[in-house]
Amino acid sequence: MIILAGSSGGLGQSLIKILSEKYQVIGTYKSSQESTLYNYDSDKLSYQKLDLTNENDILKFINNNKKILNNITVIFMTGISNDELLINHDIDTWKNVIDTNLTSNFILTKAILPLMIKQKWGRLIHISSIRSSLGTASYSASKSGLSGLSSVIAKEYAKFNITSNILTLGAFKVGLYESLNDRLKDEMLNAIPSKKLGDAEDICNAVDFLINSKFVNGSKIVIDGGVTSR
Repeated sequence: MIILAGSSGGLGQSLIKILSEKYQVIGTYKSSQESTLYNYDSDKLSYQKLDLTNENDILKFINNNKKILNNITVIFMTGISNDELLINHDIDTWKNVIDTNLTSNFILTKAILPLMIKQKWGRLIHISSIRSSLGTASYSASKSGLSGLSSVIAKEYAKFNITSNILTLGAFKVGLYESLNDRLKDEMLNAIPSKKLGDAEDICNAVDFLINSKFVNGSKIVIDGGVTSR
C-alpha cells in the first residue's frame, strides 16, 4: 500500500497514474476538487481529503484505513514555496511553508510508525529538491530539515525493517517547471547535460528500488539528470 501524501499537484498526478498500475495507492489532497484528479476504473486507486498539517485529521485517516494499511510506503509529495527575500518574510509565511514542507512529514510519520513497527515493515520516501539550498529562506530551511528528520528516522527504526530515504529532484516535465517563465525554463534546461527534462517514470523507478531495498536507508538519491554532478 502506497500513501501518496499530497497527490493533487502536476507531478503527484503523474506519479499516481503510474504507481497505481502496480500498487494499491491512496492519494491525499487538501483543497482540490476530486473530479480534477487523475482517476480510472480500478480498485487500486482511491483519494481521500486530508490536511497533512492537522494531527487530528491524520490520526482519523489512519484509524479509518487501518484495515487496509499493510506493507506501507509513504511518499511525501506535499510542498510549497514563495518568492520573497528573507527580509520580506512575515511569520505567517514562514510558518506555512515550514508546516507544509516539514512539519507535515513529522506528523504523518509519527502517526504511521506504530503500524509499521507492528508489521515490521515500512518505507518512508521524502521528496526534496536540488534547489533546497538555492531557494528562499523558508523553502530552503524546510527542505534542509528533511535531511535531519530522515536520518534520525533511519537510525531509530531500522531494527523494525523501516527505512527512510530522500529523493532529491531536479527539473521534470510537470509540476513546478510548468509555472516558470521562459527564461527560467531555459536556464534549468541548459543546466542539464542531456538537455532533457526528467519523466515521472524516473521517480517511479527510484520508488520501486526503495520499496524493494531493505539495506538502502538514510540515503539521498539525486534524480536531476547530472545537474549537480561533479
